[in-house]
Amino acid sequence: MAETFYQALSVVFDLLFPPDPDTVRFLAALCTPGAPVLDVACGAGGYALALADLGHPATGVDLDPAMIRRAEAKRKTAEVRFLVGDMRRLAEVCRGLYGLVFCLGNSLAHLAAEGEVVLVLRQLCNLLEPGGALVVQIVNFDRLLESGAVDFPVLGSQAQGVVFRRRYSPGTEDRLVRFSTELLIREGSGWRRREDSFELLMLSSSRLTGLVRGAGLRELKLYGDFRGGSHGPQSFLTVLTAREEKAHGGAA
Repeated sequence: MAETFYQALSVVFDLLFPPDPDTVRFLAALCTPGAPVLDVACGAGGYALALADLGHPATGVDLDPAMIRRAEAKRKTAEVRFLVGDMRRLAEVCRGLYGLVFCLGNSLAHLAAEGEVVLVLRQLCNLLEPGGALVVQIVNFDRLLESGAVDFPVLGSQAQGVVFRRRYSPGTEDRLVRFSTELLIREGSGWRRREDSFELLMLSSSRLTGLVRGAGLRELKLYGDFRGGSHGPQSFLTVLTAREEKAHGGAA
């Protein structure tokens, strides 16, 4: 079976996407000390591990077994666990409730249709403790709508032995965006080059807000980064936070 894009990326994921201290602080500030946390589409598990180090029992779920193997290899405590699972069927792998549920890295935009986004958001809502917080981070598609195409900063370097280029451009339909990548990995005295291109959902900030509100969450806030900066047309990221206000199965 041919190697998938994310299987190839898993080998260098930690080098290209190490946990960002601002992001860790942002996430930790949204939940009470010791509250359990769930990282959906956790990749190689960096953020679940970082929050576990801060005293939060953590669960990381990812669709790609190669990513989970990378995450599991770094696990040093029973307070964190990693599971292979599809975010569209979280109930099959996740048990209990969490004080914080987060889905980072533009993962939500990889779903095939808005109906799937709604399905996932409702499951995320159902996994929150009363008063628990949801965090969703995607790229700022408002910026793409205004600019037409966006080249993201190159990650890695020749000195590090890995170079990763990313470009977002219009897709075949208005609701889609083309995500094109070039991944270079040094192998011996040469370089292995891999190019991929696939379409993602175009989730504007207003559309994402509406979908999250429709899933039953409130206290929605938008940020342009994980330092709490304001969100605008030129923000690099769209970071949404929301709260679960109602007790599950009961009145407000």
